[in-house]
Amino acid sequence: VVGSRSIGEVRTSLQELVDEFNGTVQFRRYQVKNDDGKGIGVLNFRYKLRGKSDKVDNKLARIEPSSKAPVPGHDATNFS
Repeated sequence: VVGSRSIGEVRTSLQELVDEFNGTVQFRRYQVKNDDGKGIGVLNFRYKLRGKSDKVDNKLARIEPSSKAPVPGHDATNFS
């Protein structure tokens, strides 16, 4: 294959991949779908996560925007 070309899309959550973290090789199989949502193939892959595993609470924390954070492209000292 010369270059790259999109043939479809696979979606999964990072949480799903991390949940079974145990330092061993994991195998996954996902259906590849086209823009219309029609199955056009299968993606098989394997992966291994290394490092420390801390179970994460699935509750989402609400993070409020900080008024102190600079906005890219704007002068942080000029508030007019």
